[in-house]
Amino acid sequence: MNNGQIPNSSIEKPKLFISYSWTNTEHQQWISDLVERLVQDGVDVKLDTCHLNTKGEVEEYFSAVAKHFESFRIACSDETKDTFDDFFIKSIEAFLPTRNKITTIFSQVSRYLDSDDASRLLRNFFEELIPYMYPPQSGHRQYRWDCDNYKFIIHELFLHLIADLLKKERFEVIASLLGSHYYVERSISQSINPMFPFTAFWNNLESLEHRNKRLGLGMKSLQTDLLMQRLAKSSVTKKQLIQSDFVLFLRGAFDSLANKTSYGRWYPVTLVYKEAYSDPIEIFARSQSKRYLEKMSVMFGVKTKEDFDALCSAFNGGKMRILGGNFGPLFDLKEILGIDRLSTLP
Repeated sequence: MNNGQIPNSSIEKPKLFISYSWTNTEHQQWISDLVERLVQDGVDVKLDTCHLNTKGEVEEYFSAVAKHFESFRIACSDETKDTFDDFFIKSIEAFLPTRNKITTIFSQVSRYLDSDDASRLLRNFFEELIPYMYPPQSGHRQYRWDCDNYKFIIHELFLHLIADLLKKERFEVIASLLGSHYYVERSISQSINPMFPFTAFWNNLESLEHRNKRLGLGMKSLQTDLLMQRLAKSSVTKKQLIQSDFVLFLRGAFDSLANKTSYGRWYPVTLVYKEAYSDPIEIFARSQSKRYLEKMSVMFGVKTKEDFDALCSAFNGGKMRILGGNFGPLFDLKEILGIDRLSTLP
């Protein structure tokens, strides 16, 4: 004790994570001044920023953001179930500034970190998000739509991450993320197996199907339209998002073929916008080069053109279906792969 004061070392500082919308410079300065005052008052402040310099800072940021997801939770009730989709839309709109900051960090990770560190940080981040796709353990009545906003958000983040990695040709990082399984406590998922493939990040959203019908929108996939509309505030283009979605579909298809099961399939909902492509998807157009094909094939756990031929044969022979459910057949696999031109150049 010193003059009646308790030494700082004996007190644990309160911790605060601040996330905010970057509306203008005046608002950013106000946030900066607030942080400075809080720090002076002894608060351990973590600011949601897009300038992280070390692996440790990135890891800490991802962990803080994962906890911050709780603030976006919505819940259905008997009174709101008919218009629950309105709350869904408001929730994902409110998430946009956070999404943009997260994807900026994705870009830093993919640009500056080596494959092992990037894969570990990104895998751990998405693993922390999976519990939000399941209702919290509580005594309240649960509805099947309760977590649809989280499912949409996590699916969108994963698409944007893969799009960024593809743009930088970080094929080895993509291979690691798609080849990994993600741990979820059995008490949360109620599944016998606590390990899930990457395809867990895709889900059919019944609340959006309900909204499509309730408002008479007549859209093939409202989920897809929302994904595309939200690109206006993103560095990802429509073509890049479709390419990302198709890569995830293709890896899921290769895994299903190898395991002789339809479990763990990825449904590429953005392919309703296939007209954005008049040619094969970019990475397959580039794969006319044998060297490029060999380099990028690691994403799919295969090595040669013959592996892609075998996959096309499985679909054409009826062993596998491209899409089912509400989406219908959206594309010709051989056409979108440009299969006849693969590996025809050095």
